[in-house]
Amino acid sequence: MIDESDLIRAEHFLEYHRGFGLFTWSVSPGRKTPVGELAGYSRADTFQFPVIVLHGRRIPADRLAWYMVYDEVVDRPLIPKNGDYDDVRIENLQKRT
Repeated sequence: MIDESDLIRAEHFLEYHRGFGLFTWSVSPGRKTPVGELAGYSRADTFQFPVIVLHGRRIPADRLAWYMVYDEVVDRPLIPKNGDYDDVRIENLQKRT
């Protein structure tokens, strides 16, 4: 279960590029990760959205994007409208019914 405090913390460290569906680090989370580097890793081969790891917590990119745009916590994974789980552009995300 994703916690709102995790999303708030992630929002502080990350910038969401909604036109591309990508996250970059706006604040370095550690010595080895520079500001501006892409954040997250793909899980499309398992039909899941990318995940970003921050301070040992796994944050699903789909729900973080939704939170950063709509300020709403979604408790279930979203659905990619085009079927591409690596596409985290906000216009590609929809809630489950």
